[in-house]
Amino acid sequence: MDIKRDTSSKKTVNRRYLLVAVLIFLVIWIVFKFQSSQNHKVDSSSLSIAEVKRGNLPLEVKGFGVLESERKRLITVPFSAVVEEVLLKPGATVKPDSVILRMSNPEIDQAVLQAKQVKNSAKVALKQLQLEHQKENMINLNKLADTQFDTN
Repeated sequence: MDIKRDTSSKKTVNRRYLLVAVLIFLVIWIVFKFQSSQNHKVDSSSLSIAEVKRGNLPLEVKGFGVLESERKRLITVPFSAVVEEVLLKPGATVKPDSVILRMSNPEIDQAVLQAKQVKNSAKVALKQLQLEHQKENMINLNKLADTQFDTN
C-alpha cells in the first residue's frame, strides 16, 4: 500500500523563504535608492577650479639609480651607448644639423679622460723642456759674458 505524503507544507515553507528574501531585497533597494538621491553639498571654497590645458605633462621622478625605459629599442650605431635624452619627438621637423637625441658611452668618456690626461702630461713635459732650455741658455750666456769680461 502506498502512503500519501503531504507536500503542501514544504511548498509553503519554500514560499515563505522566497517571500522573506524578496522583502529583504526590496528593503535594501529602497534604502540605497534614498541614500543616492540625497543632495550632497560641497562648499565652493573647498573646490579648486582651473582651466584645462593641452600639452605634454612633465613627469619628474627623484630617486637613486638609473632610470631605464620599459620598452627598449635597438638603434644601430657603430659603438655601444645608452640614450640619455630624446630631444626631438616623432613628427618634429628635422634639419641636417638637428640633434635628435643625446647618447652616452662610459667607455668613450673614459677614453676621452685618458686622452686629456695624456695631453696635459705632454704639455707639462713640453713646459719642463722649455724651462730647461731657457736655463741652459742663461747658463751659456752667463759663461759667454764671463769669458768676454776676462778677455777684456
